[in-house]
Amino acid sequence: MTEQIGSQIGSQIGSQGRQRRPGRQVLRILHLLSSAGWFGVGVAQLGLHLIARGTGRPALRFHAYEIGGMFGQMLSAPLAITALVTGIVLAARSPWGVFRHWWIVIKVVLTCAVIGFASTALASWTDRVTER
Repeated sequence: MTEQIGSQIGSQIGSQGRQRRPGRQVLRILHLLSSAGWFGVGVAQLGLHLIARGTGRPALRFHAYEIGGMFGQMLSAPLAITALVTGIVLAARSPWGVFRHWWIVIKVVLTCAVIGFASTALASWTDRVTER
């Protein structure tokens, strides 16, 4: 009998502990959705660029590059920045911290590098290709 009461109290405390941290759960979901969305946009852009490279039809090439560029400006950049910010906030609020483990630092640096490369080099390359 006392074991049942103890387990009930323990389960209530555990569930209450989870309810006290709704912000962390929202951050996790936002981080997961933005990271997966960023990856999905990247795959779609790759597909569009491969179609544009492989076609002999100038109109299709132009529109594939144009849509790929719009994906980069309208979807990829906001999703990437959201994934970066939510990842840093989650790491800062966790026991691991942002700078405590080398792999977290590498993830942040690589994410910043990809965002920088995509917003400068890839954007200018896409602009040059669509001008042709």
